[in-house]
Amino acid sequence: MTVKITENQENKLCDLFRDALRSERISKIEAQEIIEKGNKFQFQIKRLIKKTSTHNDFIGKRIICFQIKIPNDYNDTKYINQFSEKIKEVDNVKYINDNISSENFKHNNGILIPGKTYQVKLFPIVKNCTSDDCLEFLKKEKVIFVGMHGIALVYTLRKEMLPIDRYILSFDKMEVSDNTDYSDVIPRIRGFADGDWMFYLCHCATIWSDKMNYIMAFYES
Repeated sequence: MTVKITENQENKLCDLFRDALRSERISKIEAQEIIEKGNKFQFQIKRLIKKTSTHNDFIGKRIICFQIKIPNDYNDTKYINQFSEKIKEVDNVKYINDNISSENFKHNNGILIPGKTYQVKLFPIVKNCTSDDCLEFLKKEKVIFVGMHGIALVYTLRKEMLPIDRYILSFDKMEVSDNTDYSDVIPRIRGFADGDWMFYLCHCATIWSDKMNYIMAFYES
């Protein structure tokens, strides 16, 4: 349980913000512009607070851990397209987002090495949180950001290790924007008790609910 900050701590934090504001010597016009963009300004402050704090009570302890060896013939520039085309023919794959393609996830190319073994861990989300909350946890864990490549490889090689009736998220970069469009998406997979599977792309602004979502993380073995 998170212990609420004291009134004294709150006042000291407000003093820090006030001192920083005064040191910038902004004009009356600049101040009004910031006030009018209050929601976006507040969002950035919240992000800064979360990045500065070392505490994270959104992500629980690792519950699943296993190893995965990248195939020797693995080609990251083509793998997602090959994977997507192949599983569309599998009867128990009921849905795969049409935007899951090698072109859309090429920024992860070169991260995973053919023939190399990596450690994979799954962490439960235990409190509703944002993508920024998840990313701060993952950066402190020093994970390898594998995104859709990771989901495709784990499904193909070790899907028996994935919990059923839960969503598995795989982040593919260290930062997400606060855009309201779909320029930033988070790959997500879910297996069902009847054997069906679905592959989604979710908006980065999604609030990830507890009990239903797990974060998948790759590590150097």
